[in-house]
Amino acid sequence: MKLKLALLCLGFMLANWLNTTYAQTVTVTGKVKNKTTAELLSGVSVTQEGTNKTSLTDANGYFSITVPKGATLVFTYVGLTPYRLMANENAAVDILLEEGSNKAMDEVVVIGYGAKKRKELSTSVASVGAKEITATPVADAAQALQGRVSGVTIVQNSGAPGGTGGTGIRIRGISSLTGTNNPLIVVDGYPLPDQQADNVLNSFGVGDIESIDVLKDAAAASIYGVRASNGVIMITTKRGKAGKTSLTADVYHGIQQAWQLPTMLNAREYAILNSEARIASGLQPIPKLTDFNAIEAQYGNGVNWLDEIFRRAAMQSVNINASGGSDKAQYMFSAGYFKQDGIIYNTNFERFNLRFNGDVKVTDRIKIGNSLSMNKFIERGADTYTPFNSVVLLALTSPPTVTPRNTDGTYAGGNGSVDGFNEPNPIYQLEVPNNRNTKYRITGNVYTEINLAKALKFKAVFGADFNYQEINNFSPATPSSGGRPFILTGYSVQKGFYPDYLAEYTLSYDKTFNGKHKVSAVAGYTFQENRFSYVLAGRGGNFTQNIPVLNDIIFRATDISQTYNAAEDGINSRLMSYFARVNYDFDGRGFFGFSIRRDGSSNFAPNNRFAVFPSVSAAWRLSQEKFMQNIKWLNDLKVRASFGYTGNPNVAAFAYIQSINQSFQYTFGNSSGSGGVVGAAAPSRSYNPDIRWEKNEQLNIGADASMFDNRLTVALDVYQRRSKDLILYVAPPFVSGTYESVPFNTGTLQNRGIDLSLTGKIISNKHLNWTAT
Repeated sequence: MKLKLALLCLGFMLANWLNTTYAQTVTVTGKVKNKTTAELLSGVSVTQEGTNKTSLTDANGYFSITVPKGATLVFTYVGLTPYRLMANENAAVDILLEEGSNKAMDEVVVIGYGAKKRKELSTSVASVGAKEITATPVADAAQALQGRVSGVTIVQNSGAPGGTGGTGIRIRGISSLTGTNNPLIVVDGYPLPDQQADNVLNSFGVGDIESIDVLKDAAAASIYGVRASNGVIMITTKRGKAGKTSLTADVYHGIQQAWQLPTMLNAREYAILNSEARIASGLQPIPKLTDFNAIEAQYGNGVNWLDEIFRRAAMQSVNINASGGSDKAQYMFSAGYFKQDGIIYNTNFERFNLRFNGDVKVTDRIKIGNSLSMNKFIERGADTYTPFNSVVLLALTSPPTVTPRNTDGTYAGGNGSVDGFNEPNPIYQLEVPNNRNTKYRITGNVYTEINLAKALKFKAVFGADFNYQEINNFSPATPSSGGRPFILTGYSVQKGFYPDYLAEYTLSYDKTFNGKHKVSAVAGYTFQENRFSYVLAGRGGNFTQNIPVLNDIIFRATDISQTYNAAEDGINSRLMSYFARVNYDFDGRGFFGFSIRRDGSSNFAPNNRFAVFPSVSAAWRLSQEKFMQNIKWLNDLKVRASFGYTGNPNVAAFAYIQSINQSFQYTFGNSSGSGGVVGAAAPSRSYNPDIRWEKNEQLNIGADASMFDNRLTVALDVYQRRSKDLILYVAPPFVSGTYESVPFNTGTLQNRGIDLSLTGKIISNKHLNWTAT
């Protein structure tokens, strides 16, 4: 009887527990809209506060989430004020998200190994978003930054199509006198090797970029240690959002031309100045150029060589983007084509790019994903940007009395004894040589992210960056009509392979105590290996024309009409690093940060292989203080200061080791008593076993303000950067047996400056937005 009574009571308790449990779970559904525009919002995060449980709205703004009764749902979307809802019952609701008065300060900024809201930053970071990037048609990411970020200077090294002549980027000036001054480029968390920086920036379809964040001061950049002395550019590409597949296409076509070309001499002016110059130099004038009236009668104004080589050129791009997914998995795929004809005749550039980014939530604790991009670049045409070899230089120095072609259509040329000119014809240089530079690049990484605990997360990233380049230069021989002949037949091929590998492990912690004290920290280990190898072969002289093949490339001492050359080189370098960062947020008012990184590079001797780079920073939001609350026009005001160290591995690989070259020859007496040439080995490069890193220390004091309902934002920074232990090269004495300069850490360089950025929303309504920076 007692057993039956006990079982009956247990049954009632179980039924009551099940009923209570069922009653404690509610399902909330509905749609989320922008309150101002009534636009349905896709990709809004709907999160149960205090947990990792999250749902995303689909393409129609719809969501559905099941949570315990009484739980708080938080609706968040970039640029809009978060909305909180208490889930007390099963319900269908419409959520309206408002644009916050401090939208700029709520902007999420990507920093090294993490992201933070701008209002929480205690360092100097500037950002350019997707809307600003796509607002102006540009060829690459570097041009998208031009004029948009204070303290950042973008210089096109040439007008070559596609920016293939290189793009110089300087953040707050230079930090080295003999080495690179390029910033570190980090794409989706992958720090890319410096020698490929230009290739990185022109490898994007700009429509793939979500944001570009520039880490300007040492405290922001020191988490990247030895490679961050010139600042860091963080490029984040777009990723998929939950919802139906969204398909977009962007098509652009434009025309470009050279602007404000120099005014050239006409035929009569050239003849007069040429004669005067020769007389002033003690030389006899060229007879042909002394009869100025005859020159004018024969040639008129003559040939303007700049008009001959420059042209109007077309530029077009097509980009297609597809993205979508579910709560568990999201994807983004894009394909693009870009072609730019050069403003110099017979030159052009093409780029093909594919990208796939994916994220999969395997369980509530495990998430995996990838970023993958594939690119092909083709550059055609003559050299237009190398000093002293450029066809532009030839055009500037070619006289107006020499025509591009003879009457029979062959290429005309100068005759030094007749007209004082014997350089190659610029039009020949553009039309005849067949030059082609082809590059292939595949960059990708995969990650696994595990939530070990409520506030603790582990992430592992493995990546690779493969670059292959092939340069073909072929010049058929073409005789001139007089004077020095044009270049004889020549053909060369250079093939290079540049692989880079990355392994990275991080542990991050993020927790708020008592609602006021927020602590976030990250610690990690990274290993990166960069390899480089190339082979070069060439042939010149009198051999079969118009056949660009390196057949029979065998040196024959008796064949003096041909020249042969071949070379091969390669090198590996490795970087191993440990890093950590701690940030403390006090009640959304005070922000404090500390970071440290220890780098070790194989380029240095064991006694100088490792270096440590620490930084500290602090900021305070004065606008949150009571004495500032009555200033109605001021939305936000923050002051900040930082100090930190960064480095620069500005040295050739293994500069601490003596290298030997076997190509040297010495003359010795032989057994017969006559002299003989004997092959030998000798030091080919000077070395310094004590060479070490260049080191930079930087102090930054700044302020950020937002006012007039966020219609005007201001960022002001005053900085001082001091570069120490600069590597300079000192010529050795001749008795040392080597002719190359020796690297020493002996220089100092100091930069001071002020960065000021003003951004104003001049017009902002449903129909028109006009923002000026």
